[in-house]
Amino acid sequence: MSQQELANLVGTGQKTISAIENGNEGATLETVFRLLAVLKLEIELSPRALTPGRSISDVF
Repeated sequence: MSQQELANLVGTGQKTISAIENGNEGATLETVFRLLAVLKLEIELSPRALTPGRSISDVF
């Protein structure tokens, strides 16, 4: 599937799809969720393991 075809299905521009593919920051959650829905994917969240001696403030 081309970037343009995916963009049409998601309802965004080809440049947005390219930016997401290249790891650029700035995609809205709405766009990411629409992209996941079109691709029939989901995100699973789980607790992050902390390295001993680090606090939660070190993660952020």
